[in-house]
Amino acid sequence: MRLLDRILKFSGRSDDSTELRIRSIRFRRLLEDVRSALDIMADAREKRDDEFIFDRHYVTALVDRLMDAAGKMVMDAAILAPRSGSALYDALDSCRGLGQASLLEPAEWNDVDRGQERTGLVEPEYRMLDRALEWMNEGAEGECCSIQSLVDLVFECALDAEASRRRPGNLSFRLDTAGHRFDLLPLFDGVVDAGDGPVEDGPVSEMDVHCRPLGRLLMGSDGNKDADGSDDRKGRRWAAVVSPEHLDAVCIDDGAPIHVTATMSLHADSDFAFAAFRDAHVDSRALPSFTTRKAGRWTMIWRYGADTGDLEEAMIRLGGRVFGPVSE
Repeated sequence: MRLLDRILKFSGRSDDSTELRIRSIRFRRLLEDVRSALDIMADAREKRDDEFIFDRHYVTALVDRLMDAAGKMVMDAAILAPRSGSALYDALDSCRGLGQASLLEPAEWNDVDRGQERTGLVEPEYRMLDRALEWMNEGAEGECCSIQSLVDLVFECALDAEASRRRPGNLSFRLDTAGHRFDLLPLFDGVVDAGDGPVEDGPVSEMDVHCRPLGRLLMGSDGNKDADGSDDRKGRRWAAVVSPEHLDAVCIDDGAPIHVTATMSLHADSDFAFAAFRDAHVDSRALPSFTTRKAGRWTMIWRYGADTGDLEEAMIRLGGRVFGPVSE
């Protein structure tokens, strides 16, 4: 709660700006909870593919850990998108039921030969893990209540809500750069500083804004200038919450929602880059280090677990995509 205390002390009162700061923190928490679920799923696949030795308790504990992470990410999304709360919790209940069913071994698997013919796995622990992995990834036998489908629903609801709620009216600073306009809201005091003390409000320059992720993204925009160095492109308008280590920015132009969130604290375990584009094509070949996933109308890309240098390079590449021509 230390960060929240700093925000409330800086804001001095509960208003729209404070709510926006808190929503920014909640969206980052959502990404952390989704990452926890994805890490658990990756560990399960590694255990199965590399034929680790484990017992049934590992599989039951795995399902419990995943459901705990799923409950947290659904709560995060329901706070961000309260109108979708009922659908999110219904999906969570369905997912939980399917997960519990995955731990029950079908009667026909009592026959080892038939079990081996079905899965290629003889040991009951491996058969149980195989069923759990079906539930995690895409659902068994055509079910749509898998962990992965729940992750997709969580993102779709949260991203739609943030795209519709983020507005620049109460943001303190304006940064015009790379052909784009950023309406900025510092997460806490001291983020915007002209060198002789904090800036109170109004127009600022890139040098005034102490936000490492935004700086790396803007480095990627240089490659989109004309050959003569001019920059007369029609830019986008953004509403962003910024701090030295964090960025949470939403493109607020009608018809072109983009959401970019990143943490660059120089600690690989906690740093990441995430971007989501609605109704837009994303060429994964231009962003080879990112994982790509579709969720409804959104195309999401993310990168985590990288060292500082790799993440900085990935952020610069992402800036080239995010700040590219509007017509892309």
